[in-house]
Amino acid sequence: MKVTLRDGEWLPVFFCYLSCPICLDIFKDPVMLASEDLCSLHSEKLKLFCLDHQEPVCVVCRDSKKHTNHRFRPIDEAAQEHKKKLQETLEPVKKNPVILDPNTAYPVLFLSEDLTCVTRGEEQQLPDNPERIDSYWSVLGSEGFNSGTNSWDVHVGDSTYWGLGVLAECGQRKGHIRSGCWLIWFIDGEYKAGSPSHPVTELSVKKNPQRIRVNLDCNRGELSFSDPDTNTHIHTHIHTHTHTFTERMFPYIITGNKLKILPEKI
Repeated sequence: MKVTLRDGEWLPVFFCYLSCPICLDIFKDPVMLASEDLCSLHSEKLKLFCLDHQEPVCVVCRDSKKHTNHRFRPIDEAAQEHKKKLQETLEPVKKNPVILDPNTAYPVLFLSEDLTCVTRGEEQQLPDNPERIDSYWSVLGSEGFNSGTNSWDVHVGDSTYWGLGVLAECGQRKGHIRSGCWLIWFIDGEYKAGSPSHPVTELSVKKNPQRIRVNLDCNRGELSFSDPDTNTHIHTHIHTHTHTFTERMFPYIITGNKLKILPEKI
């Protein structure tokens, strides 16, 4: 027996015991079945879990013909195993909240109070601190990533000048950025991609997306871009030097208009 949990994914019915029936969040404490959780057939306590049928059973069910030659685990032991598997299943699809770092913003860029929206305006007098980017109307995210899969959505709307990607922690911040940068951009009606190993690649995008999803897989060394509204892949960078992003990679945004990082979703 199975149930559907989030985004149409099929998971064993036993996962119902590991999560809240309303919000589907995983319980943090070990799962223990209450005394009133009885077998509907035999009115015995559900002390076992059938690995073959993926369901809790009682001792009478275990000895029945239906479960001949099946494998069983104590209910609390199976709960911990499934809780771990469920957490591993859900973890890759969690999206990381990204906020922008005002100390890295090019002087013509203005950030919203919540640091999720950036707009181009008149140049400001700002300190030329080491982390500030002084080209391309750019700004970085406040947190860098060097492990796992990290994803964020950016609303580009009808902007005619933007770039999205990542910049390595050791990447160049001053002058023409040539190192440690992986990105795609839309300028003068053309989509292009650039990275240290492939400076410029022209991209074929049939329809201008309103949103861009940036997905950074540090372990596999991949940075991909897609249109989440149409589920259309746009481009993937592969970090060919070491096949993984081992140093921290910071979300990188360029805009000549206005861009907004959208709230995280699961």
